[in-house]
This record gives sequence, C-alpha cells and structure tokens, in this order.
Amino acid sequence: MQKKETTKSVCLKLSLEDYKQLETKASQRNLDKTNYLRHLIYRDQEDLYSVHASSALQQISSCAENIIACRDRDDLDIESICEWCDLMVGGVKALWRCFR
Repeated sequence: MQKKETTKSVCLKLSLEDYKQLETKASQRNLDKTNYLRHLIYRDQEDLYSVHASSALQQISSCAENIIACRDRDDLDIESICEWCDLMVGGVKALWRCFR
C-alpha cells in the first residue's frame, strides 16, 4: 500500500536582491522563509482585490447610496438609516480585515 503524499516541494530561483528581500520580510514577521511564503499565499485570499474586499466595498457603497437617496427625498427614516449605518460598519470591518 502506497503512503499518501501530504506535502509537495517547491524550488524557487530568486535573484540575490529578491532573496534578501524574502529573508528581510520573513524576519520582520518573525517567520522562517517557508512560513512567510505560506503567509503570502493565504493572505492573497483577503487582499484588496479579493472577492471579500469587493463584496465589502459594494456593501459600503450601496448603504451610502441609500442614505443619500433618503436625504434627497427628504425622507429621513431614522430606523432605516441606522440599519444602513450598521451595515456600512460591517462592510468597513470586512474591508479592514482584507488589509491585515
């Protein structure tokens, strides 16, 4: 019976400058190079260009548009505005997580 493979090896060719940058960045985060690369891989799922960030920006924008439309109609429904503000805060928090 063959043993199931659980890891893969990767060989990278970096310029001396890139390698020094990798070492510096890893050291700044108190990580070894392997774990720093792992951090970059997983962090990529939560960056500014991710689906999560796009969704958060859409939520913030939509709520702002609703509040502005309410103001323009002179229909200041405080309950709805409070709900939209709460949703905006949730969107800002989600967006903030994308930058960490």
